[in-house]
Amino acid sequence: MSALDQVLTSPAARALTLALTRITMAGLLFWWGLVKGLNTGVGPAVSEGFYGGAFGGALLIAFGWVQVLAALSLALGLARGVLLPFQLIVNLSTLAVTAAWVIDPFWLWMPGESPRATGYLFYPSAIVAVVSLLLIAFCHEDRYALDHVVFGKRSAAA
Repeated sequence: MSALDQVLTSPAARALTLALTRITMAGLLFWWGLVKGLNTGVGPAVSEGFYGGAFGGALLIAFGWVQVLAALSLALGLARGVLLPFQLIVNLSTLAVTAAWVIDPFWLWMPGESPRATGYLFYPSAIVAVVSLLLIAFCHEDRYALDHVVFGKRSAAA
């Protein structure tokens, strides 16, 4: 193993990689939540187009602000044991409804025309779901998360 490999696979490098992964995922969740919470019109349009309007109005705005708070907590590494599994369930639910757009985001080989012009927006949901799984699986190595620093390894997900 080269010296570079030893540095890049060291416990400190793994912990830093997990922290950066957690923070960047939280950043995406933050922006998704902000779009819903500020009622920019994008959130309601997506809810109407893909979910039949089931998550419109005040419910969507409230969920957006909850998502913003959850994202900030995840960025800091707090409450991972609750938030990561919850985030995974939310993403898997979204993926169940939007699977066709995740499989073919630009509708290049699916039959017929795409019923939605913005289907490509759902591909990041697959990435967030996989990142949630990764962060749950390796939570004990995410030693820069505040819940790990303050409460120890047992407070994290798993």
